[in-house]
Amino acid sequence: MKQHCVDAVVCFIRRNKKVLLQERAQHQRWAGTLNGPGGKIESGESPLEAIKREVAEETALQIHDVTSHGTLRLVFSSAAEPDLFVHVFSTSTFNGRSRGTAGRLQWFQDDGLPFDRMCPDQRYWLPLVLAGGRLDGICRFNGGGPQLCSCELQLTLATAPELLGHDSIKGG
Repeated sequence: MKQHCVDAVVCFIRRNKKVLLQERAQHQRWAGTLNGPGGKIESGESPLEAIKREVAEETALQIHDVTSHGTLRLVFSSAAEPDLFVHVFSTSTFNGRSRGTAGRLQWFQDDGLPFDRMCPDQRYWLPLVLAGGRLDGICRFNGGGPQLCSCELQLTLATAPELLGHDSIKGG
């Protein structure tokens, strides 16, 4: 019998064209893999409350002006239902000094992310998220392993003037 889908959050924290990634601890699934800080949503908690709590617990940073980029459903079994339902966030507004409590933290250039050490689906959607876009998708993995079997994504590009090369966007 399939267990209940877990609601989770992840945040990509940015500073000076760098992204803060956390190495997963040795006792966790996919140990050594890099990802943004995050974790499970607790009962009665909103995704925004959860990401602020998780980031504070795992990095000692207090995040502000958090942007929601959509959701991913992750399937690690042969069942059709997802095992994880992940809310994806980013921010570049925070205070405090980062220190890893749930895994080693490291800043990486956003144009040179180590995708070979990250969750395999992230190479397809993380650049869009870092550019301000939105996503909705489902990714399927080989059982409990890190091999990506399929990834169906709906990606929406950001429409900020600086991304379009215009000074302003005017409605019609």
